This record gives sequence, C-alpha cells and structure tokens, in this order.
Amino acid sequence: MEVEQLSKRVILAPTNKKALEMNRPIIAKLQDEPYTFYSSDSIISEDQNDLQNYPPEFLHDLTPSGMPPHALMLNKGVIVMLLISLNPKQGLL
Repeated sequence: MEVEQLSKRVILAPTNKKALEMNRPIIAKLQDEPYTFYSSDSIISEDQNDLQNYPPEFLHDLTPSGMPPHALMLNKGVIVMLLISLNPKQGLL
C-alpha cells in the first residue's frame, strides 16, 4: 500500500507489539527522517535497592498498556492519537 493510501486510513491493532510491527514499515516509507522520542529511564526512590533492582535496560523494555514504547519514532505531519494525559498540570501529554 502506498503512503497516500495509508494517510486516509485508520489502523487498529489488538496489542502495542502488533501496532509497532505495522507502524515500522509505514514510517520507513516516508521521505523525511523520523524523530525519536525517548521515555524516562530512571526511577525516583529513597531506597537504594530500588535503583539497583530497576536498571535503565529493564525500564526500557517495559511497555505498559496505553503507553508508548521507550523509543517512539514519529515523522513530521503524521497523525497521532493521544489516549491519556500523563500530567496535565505540568503540560505533559
């Protein structure tokens, strides 16, 4: 399917994993280089054991339901559907 055809469709997927599998080849077809946005990779805890038990590599592999992956690739002009506002008081979507 060509990019022009895809721009007029909605793609629904049952899981985040399946959505990522479908999105990667579509983003690869776009002419512009994608921007990569990364999630936070640290925790806030007074317990030093927590900092050792949850290294950045472990946090990068987590993708809770409704949350984007650690490395989210987007192109300028793509349509994004936001499903949750993480912290509206701080302007975080």
